[in-house]
Amino acid sequence: MGVRGVCRMAAKDDGVNSGDDPNAGAHCPGTATPVRFAAMHLHIRPALPADAAAIARIHVAAWQAAYTGIIDAGYLAALSVGQRETYWSQAIAQGTPEVLVAQGADTGIGGAVTGWIALGHCRDRGAPATRGEVWAVYVDPARWSRGVGHALWQHAQKRLLAHGKTEASLWVLAANEHAIRFYTRQGFAPEPAGEKTITLAGAALRELRYTTPLGPSGPDGCA
Repeated sequence: MGVRGVCRMAAKDDGVNSGDDPNAGAHCPGTATPVRFAAMHLHIRPALPADAAAIARIHVAAWQAAYTGIIDAGYLAALSVGQRETYWSQAIAQGTPEVLVAQGADTGIGGAVTGWIALGHCRDRGAPATRGEVWAVYVDPARWSRGVGHALWQHAQKRLLAHGKTEASLWVLAANEHAIRFYTRQGFAPEPAGEKTITLAGAALRELRYTTPLGPSGPDGCA
């Protein structure tokens, strides 16, 4: 579910952007067979610097699970949780991007962080001031298809509206079919001419930009 990579994340993962990231787009790992009641057991809150380790762990695990067969296996195996923890600790402290985390009351491990979403202003050149962006969104692979991604997006949408945004965008790898299905369920649609090619691990990857209007309510979806 990555999206623009916040990842490209952060850490100069180098590549992909989700704009950067494979997040790139909003990569949304795993989204089949939604379980609509699962989100009822989630607590969504602003991330704290102390959450950086969990965020980094999920970031790496989700990349490795979602991008197998899309991104070079050696590159994925070498991803560093430590690098991402440093990046996220600093980003959370600075407040850019804004990060929300989901804690699962039904994980059996004391409300562990099960996913997160990063959002902010749209980083695309020439984007209107009223457009926000999902910089990245990732869910622990063990918690895919439980409604975590949907719950995170619903809260992120409210935050973007509070910041005066009327629409949101994200970038997603064209090869990430799971993520595209997820975003489509959330109301995102491909933007005409919203396409670019990035290079990651020596390979050219195509990214697509998806957008959605923001409102007090939206289409039902689940991740």
